[in-house]
Amino acid sequence: MIDDVATTGGSVVTALKSLKEAGIVISDAYVIINRMEGADKALEAEGVKMHNLTNILEITNSLYEQNLVSDEIVNKVKNQTLHSSKGNNVHSRRVLHRLTNDI
Repeated sequence: MIDDVATTGGSVVTALKSLKEAGIVISDAYVIINRMEGADKALEAEGVKMHNLTNILEITNSLYEQNLVSDEIVNKVKNQTLHSSKGNNVHSRRVLHRLTNDI
């Protein structure tokens, strides 16, 4: 399975379930950007390994190196990824959503 962006994994899991009902077995999912909000864990729970080309932290660091985002934004994204690894934090998800929509 291929998708552009993975956030929580909800839409990919829904698609996986539909494909499974049709008898199609999916073992791997590929995304361009992992927003690091739990999609990998959601897919793992379905027996699917997620692969990504990049993630939100790599993108933000690259933008920072080019002086396109501030220290504040880098720190917000880093904090978001820490919060997500400890469990989704609604406020942090909103901050990251705003940041990625601005990028």
